[in-house]
Amino acid sequence: MTLFFVGVIEMIISASWTKAVSKANVALTGAITTVNILIWFYVIRVVVENLDNWLAIMPYTAGCVLGSMLGAINREKAMRRCREWLRPPFRKPRKSEAREAGLAASPSNN
Repeated sequence: MTLFFVGVIEMIISASWTKAVSKANVALTGAITTVNILIWFYVIRVVVENLDNWLAIMPYTAGCVLGSMLGAINREKAMRRCREWLRPPFRKPRKSEAREAGLAASPSNN
């Protein structure tokens, strides 16, 4: 059952990595790659231990399928959370970020 959840998490991370690379976000790409490599160390160890028992690998496959679908659906939400987590505390928010957070003044209808 653990492999199922590892597969889900890995595919969500892969979808986030693809988006970070396409936007040339170097810091986020590096952070996501680090987590993905750590997951792969675990996956490779389990797969090698179960090479003759392909049924033990099926939960990982199912998790990857579900994770790919969830990654495609929730990619933008996950990326926004990762950017907030990696954002330096001293940087002023961009205008678009301020608008999303409701910090920008809205034009009055006077």
